Amino acid sequence: MKLTVVHLEGSKQGLTESLAGQVITIGRDPSNTLSFDPFKDLDVSTRHATLTQQGDQVVLQDLGSTNGTYLNGQKLTAAVSIPPGGCMIKFGENGPKVQLSYTLDEGPGKKTVMIEQLRTELDDAGESKRRSKSRMVKVVGLLIMLAIIAGGVAMILSNSAAHDTLVASVADSSKKATKQRGFAVDLSADTVKQSKDEFALGDEAIVTGKAAEENGELEAAKTAYGEAAEHFDVARNKAAAASRGQLLDMQKRLEASATRERKVREEQRKREQAQLAKLQEELKKREATQAAKLAALEKKLQAAEDVAALIRELRPLEKSSNPKELEQGIAVGNTALKDLDPKGEDAKLLGDLIKTLEGILTRVKDLNPESLKEIARRARTKVLLVKTKVFAIPSGETEETTEIRYPVAEGEGTGFYVSKDGHVVTAKEVVSPELFDPKALARKIKLAEKGVTFLRKIQILAYDATSKVYQPVEFNGKLLEVVIAREFAQSKGEKRTVTIEVDGAETKVEVRPHLRDESDLVVLKVEGGGDLFPFLEISPETVSENLPCIALGVQEDREKNNELALFMFDGRVKKTGKVHRLGVPSFTTWRGGPILDARGRVVGVLVRPDVVASWAANIDEIRKLVDSGQK
Repeated sequence: MKLTVVHLEGSKQGLTESLAGQVITIGRDPSNTLSFDPFKDLDVSTRHATLTQQGDQVVLQDLGSTNGTYLNGQKLTAAVSIPPGGCMIKFGENGPKVQLSYTLDEGPGKKTVMIEQLRTELDDAGESKRRSKSRMVKVVGLLIMLAIIAGGVAMILSNSAAHDTLVASVADSSKKATKQRGFAVDLSADTVKQSKDEFALGDEAIVTGKAAEENGELEAAKTAYGEAAEHFDVARNKAAAASRGQLLDMQKRLEASATRERKVREEQRKREQAQLAKLQEELKKREATQAAKLAALEKKLQAAEDVAALIRELRPLEKSSNPKELEQGIAVGNTALKDLDPKGEDAKLLGDLIKTLEGILTRVKDLNPESLKEIARRARTKVLLVKTKVFAIPSGETEETTEIRYPVAEGEGTGFYVSKDGHVVTAKEVVSPELFDPKALARKIKLAEKGVTFLRKIQILAYDATSKVYQPVEFNGKLLEVVIAREFAQSKGEKRTVTIEVDGAETKVEVRPHLRDESDLVVLKVEGGGDLFPFLEISPETVSENLPCIALGVQEDREKNNELALFMFDGRVKKTGKVHRLGVPSFTTWRGGPILDARGRVVGVLVRPDVVASWAANIDEIRKLVDSGQK
């Protein structure tokens, strides 16, 4: 079959192509018979459709393309035959549009028909000769004359038709060569090292063809144009291969950079694990020291011989900030008070001192080890590990159709459920790490200039009380999807210039990383689990300075073969504001974790961890968001 394709829309708009063959393949890959621009016509799949001659019909079939094939406005659901007189085909709802017509292989030519007619006439003449010998000479003479005339006419017509066909063929060859040259230029084949020599040969062949055409050497011109088209086609394929090689090379460089950054994070994690172990050891020593001190105090109070001696031993507790000491002193004082005359002077002095100590205890009452353990136990299934990977793929591709992935950034931190509907709060830095890392942000900016598509994969791991390990969140054996439900207002820092490697060379990029302040919050939604999620209560009270608090974070436990575990440290709110300053140690993977009060209610979200003091975003905005979800 011979196919005529008029491009109405798309990168080839205005071009007309003539194609031939039993099977015409269509797609963005240059190897297709009817190929589209691989970078501009992105609605066309790599292998989109075929046109196949089947007897006296031409059948159009979609090959499972991403965006579908439309015949005269109707999307194909099966293979269909197309009319020879012409039809409109569109590749993708918003893709290129062509007008297509075809002709099938023709029957015998004019000369063959004339010969057959002549043969018939000769047979008739022979029959006439047998019927009437008297007219033989006249008929034979007439036939010879007609044959001579017919042969001359046929020769003239044949030579004229052959010339016209050759002229048309030369014109088609010239157009094809010009079209192939344009395709090659679109892929920079005229400048790419691997293809520019082949491209130059194509240009030389075009010059040769034009010269031959001007001199009337049509066969030579046709041959030259054909060679030019072949050279341009080879140049285009070489340029495409080089471009793909560059993409893969860029991926390797970015992967190497990501590996280096991952190694740095791993080393930081190991340092933090060592710091965590050291802090836990110091905590154990402090608890032992406190226990010994309390035992000594108990012994001292019990040894007091009279009320005056007991009061002398209790007086130093007025300067104590240790709740255990105060509780112990109050208990001993109340025991002694029971044996005194309520109206006596000793009872009055001791009673007043006990009231003073009770007032101090109210101000300094802190979390004790027992309450810490209980708070952590209740919160364990509600506190989560959140992991994020940000990467890019070539524009117009999907994860399924490309093997190229450019790593941008990785995030890891803690989050927590705040509603039974599966809302999760964490730090924005955990979900969008590239916004806070200057080099990752610069990498994203340079990749965006190349027209790539960015993808973000968020994974949540929750503590399974049955297996006693952290596992991806599932429901009925199906992994649940995690989406961003709400991001809070952005807060960018000052401009700064960073140096990164781009296309094998160091490049300076100006960026504005985000700040780790009250805007560093995000709400995720775990889709598909129903109303099954345990959640932490948000404190309805305003946070005050000196408020006892506890920071929770998911981290690897070296003592348990690096299994994930929930860790905690307690302290007090040092300074309040949009971002609270806490006298509580914390670590990198705790970022996004909850800050709880003594009742186990959330009073902040950790946004800046530190082994000495931490910073937590105020919970006011989160409270507004989730109030309806908790009612």
